[in-house]
Amino acid sequence: MIDWANAAAGDPELDRARTWSVLTLDPAARELAAESGWATLRDHWLRAAGMHDLSAAARTWACRFMLDDLAARHTPEELAHIRDTRG
Repeated sequence: MIDWANAAAGDPELDRARTWSVLTLDPAARELAAESGWATLRDHWLRAAGMHDLSAAARTWACRFMLDDLAARHTPEELAHIRDTRG
């Protein structure tokens, strides 16, 4: 799926960081972590996009964005892992 409304609108590293946060930190993605198909897709996507090389600033931004985005749908306890990740 391509988000054409936002395509090429921002910093590419922040786009990658947002995708990293969705694939690794989103509560829905974490529920799928034990499924081999999801884990394979996630791991290959992270590697192919070079998401292990994201800057700390980009990861922090993505975590803050995710916390704001999910605040109305999840309790603070359910999002604690995101706050812990951003440092």
